Amino acid sequence: FGSHSKKRPNNLVLGRLFDNHVYDLIEVGVEDYKSMESFSYDKKFAPRVGSKPFFAFIGEGFETVEEMKHLKETLLDLFRGE
Repeated sequence: FGSHSKKRPNNLVLGRLFDNHVYDLIEVGVEDYKSMESFSYDKKFAPRVGSKPFFAFIGEGFETVEEMKHLKETLLDLFRGE
């Protein structure tokens, strides 16, 4: 869910469901959005439907800070695929 308000501009809310109930929600701010069309790349390396994204969680915070660990787990779960 995307939202924008004066108090919380450019927000993105990600959530997970378990047994058709909301399991958890994470709210993140988007600061420097770039569309896929703004990137230049060779056509043979173009993203394809069904391809898995690559995530690199760099930094100690993703292993020690609870909020960052939770964000990492949620993103990996969301983009895991079928």
